[in-house]
Amino acid sequence: MSKQNLRLGLMAMSVTVLSWAGMFPVGKIMLATLDPYAITSIRYGCGAVILLAILWLVEGNAPFVALRGDPRRWSLFFYGSMGFAGFSLFNFEGLRLTSPQQAAIIAGMQPLMIALTQWLLRGVRPARATLVCVAVAFSGCVVVVSKGSFATLALSGSLGGDLLVLVAAICWVVYTLAAAKFSDWSPLRYTALSCGLGTLSILFLSGLAVWVGHAHVPSMQQVESQAWPMLFLILMTSVVAVLLWNVGVKHLGALNASLMGNFIPVVVFLIGIAMGQEIAPAEFFGAGMVLAALIANNLFARRALQASLKRM
Repeated sequence: MSKQNLRLGLMAMSVTVLSWAGMFPVGKIMLATLDPYAITSIRYGCGAVILLAILWLVEGNAPFVALRGDPRRWSLFFYGSMGFAGFSLFNFEGLRLTSPQQAAIIAGMQPLMIALTQWLLRGVRPARATLVCVAVAFSGCVVVVSKGSFATLALSGSLGGDLLVLVAAICWVVYTLAAAKFSDWSPLRYTALSCGLGTLSILFLSGLAVWVGHAHVPSMQQVESQAWPMLFLILMTSVVAVLLWNVGVKHLGALNASLMGNFIPVVVFLIGIAMGQEIAPAEFFGAGMVLAALIANNLFARRALQASLKRM
């Protein structure tokens, strides 16, 4: 990993972290007016149009023409559905039942999932220091979710929501690891095309949910009342953050990018404190463990980079 790649990856992930951290408290507030299917359909319906337009302006018609004959197009449809439909719908369904802080912490378990998946399926064993950081970050997640009381964790009314957010995190891990299958594409092409195809699944599932009575089509007044929060979700969390996430994955690798994502819960906690929410001491302690793991892994990555440069 070169210094330039490290710098670009860190800058991209910093913006992503700040953007996605705002998604949890903003989304929680929006759920009082709009259901997960309405939020996801509008968010990615608009986001996909913007991303595809940017792709056309930057790369022209070539990506769209090439996709027709690319045998990976059905795989891209699957991974886009997992990353955009699966993550967003499960995440917002879970957020209905749990707090933004707990949802953000659970999402921080992604590095553990990525490390184990790469190890089991690809035989890529993470560095020992990275495994230790992942374990500490995971432990911090557990402390926050349980609020330090493991015996009462199963009795928590938010457990169902926590599990749904966990499923959402798994969907995003699948999407993140799939980026390696499209390494010959630019991050913009992978983001835009996967988002466009994933949005088709979102619209289908939303229509199905309305048909069975699980969701409803919002009124124009309801949508207008959430215009500014929705604009934030569309521009910052669906376009800018997702695009920069894939930039970060390309330059840092899936595991290191996801470990940086562990800073998201810390920012969410700060937002909660600023909003006057009561946070238990155990939650502070768990968030501190996550932050310590992030800093330690970044220091390890820099040391490893300096050592590799000296050998060149």
